[in-house]
Amino acid sequence: MRFMATDVAHAVGGRLSGKNAHLAGATFDSRTLQMGQLFVPIIAERDGHEYIDEALTRGAGAYLTSREPGRGTAIVVPDTLEALRQLGRFARESLADR
Repeated sequence: MRFMATDVAHAVGGRLSGKNAHLAGATFDSRTLQMGQLFVPIIAERDGHEYIDEALTRGAGAYLTSREPGRGTAIVVPDTLEALRQLGRFARESLADR
């Protein structure tokens, strides 16, 4: 599914930092990230925020963060896991509208 970073920010109640970007899907695994995807860092055994630089190097179009944004296009949210849930809801509703 393709969408804009501003659409994601609006859907998850986040704040866009950086330039708007075209996004093609989302992932929370920086190892499998494909060019243009949204990177969603999840805090579990390891903190996914540690992999934001790797995700950007691999071509992430933007990333969610619950921290102060660094380089690239970021969408700042209080909780990245909750934002992922909201993004899923947004995607399902967008598909239903077609």
